[in-house]
Amino acid sequence: MKRMIWQNPVQRRRWFIDAVRFVLLLCLAAISAVLIRRRVFLGNRCVNVGICGACPVFSACELPPALKSKQFSSREEADHEQVL
Repeated sequence: MKRMIWQNPVQRRRWFIDAVRFVLLLCLAAISAVLIRRRVFLGNRCVNVGICGACPVFSACELPPALKSKQFSSREEADHEQVL
């Protein structure tokens, strides 16, 4: 008994396109979930044992040591610009 669904190459192509689209959507959802989880669950925990300069999440960190470090670095840059 032959399957009618694979008789038409357009239907087969459409099935593969839909399958690839579904897999890409799943990948996008997984990446989004990982990024959101990292952002939400890190919360108020330091991930780099207080070494702010080498921290991978330094730009988005809102912990007090990171805020002080950002303030100090911006003040240092302003002083450097005044000297020049």
